[in-house]
Amino acid sequence: MTELSKKQTNILRYIYFEGKTVSQIMEKFHLNQKKLKLVMSSNNMEDYYYSKQDNTVPFEQKVLNITLEGISYVDAKNQSRFRFCLPNVLSTIALIISVIALIVSIVS
Repeated sequence: MTELSKKQTNILRYIYFEGKTVSQIMEKFHLNQKKLKLVMSSNNMEDYYYSKQDNTVPFEQKVLNITLEGISYVDAKNQSRFRFCLPNVLSTIALIISVIALIVSIVS
């Protein structure tokens, strides 16, 4: 592991205390996808995320590396599960309605 840069530490602190989404992080720190990838280094964010949840890693530990994928994972955890399954629910309802309509048209 390598030492975090000041910008990485600020982003990590922002995630830790605020629990923000990727888009909010990018907006706050004026990052696009390419710059965000440059700021991040290796793939230990998921481990950090779980350690943070268990309170086993003190925030002052300066040897944490974070990645875009890790932040995306935190982003997904912050999203509502219903929001992710809504398109599937709607398409299932539409399929059921069309099957019922087909059966009704065949019977009549």
